[in-house]
Amino acid sequence: YSTMILKIKYNERIMNIINSRLKTKVDMIELVVEISKFLLIKSKLGACTSGSLYIDSESRRIFISQPNPKTGESRHFSFQFPFRVDNSKFDTEQIILSTYSQDLIIQSSHLQVLKSLMNESIFTQNRNRYGLHFDLSVLIEEKLKELDLPIFFLGEINDLLLDLLLFEPSYIRFDHHSDKANGKTHPLYHFDVFYSQQTTFKVGFDSLLPYSKFRTMMDRTEKECLFLK
Repeated sequence: YSTMILKIKYNERIMNIINSRLKTKVDMIELVVEISKFLLIKSKLGACTSGSLYIDSESRRIFISQPNPKTGESRHFSFQFPFRVDNSKFDTEQIILSTYSQDLIIQSSHLQVLKSLMNESIFTQNRNRYGLHFDLSVLIEEKLKELDLPIFFLGEINDLLLDLLLFEPSYIRFDHHSDKANGKTHPLYHFDVFYSQQTTFKVGFDSLLPYSKFRTMMDRTEKECLFLK
């Protein structure tokens, strides 16, 4: 594989977002913010045993696998992580996240503001039918005051929001669903490509795909691609 720079056990909050089914870009942003928060508090193992999460430095992708010990079924999925991850001092210091566009070091307070703004539903289609809310800067300023944070965060939050809105998730999931299997309409083994209802489609597979092959098929250093059969 390309270098897996980080493997951690994620928490129940991340698991709940994953299991609620990602359907919109807002869902993706919420998951990215939650994973970022989790990384910054340096939760490696401890009581966080909901599943394993890998971050690949080469492809900038997150890989998550969820085996079900009761049924033996598995689901793997992956998407691009929009922030740079530095865990070179992971054993002694916290993980450092930064943006690719501005080299902005992401702090927990940045994520706190983003989370608070998302709770205000600033990204919902009803509220933003004609684009981003016109008073977004005003909302950010209000949140900064509410959270007792410096006003210079305004520009940094705007940069983070832009990165989150523009990043390409490249979402793909491999599912193994015996309870939903229905011949060639909903194959027992299949890929779900993209996440929104408007663009998603399935690709049937004739056998269970091991997690190792799922990761390898998105490894840009591999000389051979995966053939469906």
